[in-house]
Amino acid sequence: MSELIDKVIDTQRTQIGKTKSQVLKTIKLFDIADFEVASLWPADLAEFANQVVEGEHRPAEHSPATTAYDMSHLSGCLNLARPNFAIPFDKRGVEEARETTTTPGITGKSKKEQDVPILVNWMR
Repeated sequence: MSELIDKVIDTQRTQIGKTKSQVLKTIKLFDIADFEVASLWPADLAEFANQVVEGEHRPAEHSPATTAYDMSHLSGCLNLARPNFAIPFDKRGVEEARETTTTPGITGKSKKEQDVPILVNWMR
């Protein structure tokens, strides 16, 4: 996984933003970075989300929204594995992991956005 992240960063045609770059570098500190992409299961991705929300490799626990943000960057790399780098990966695993982390509240939307009245959200 770590090698895939490096490949994604190295092949970007446009400059990666500071935040995305930092998130990808931080992902490489987690256990998931040592996995072979082809051997990843949804449970491995869900375990990564658990580690993020618990604050592993960071100074504090993180909100479900931050965890979802990190999962999004990881998913972006995984979705490029097969088409761009010929690394076997079934991207349905990302969707399964997303479903299994959303239901128990490991990942989710920002509370700020949820507090906005429905009518205001509808008008956006």
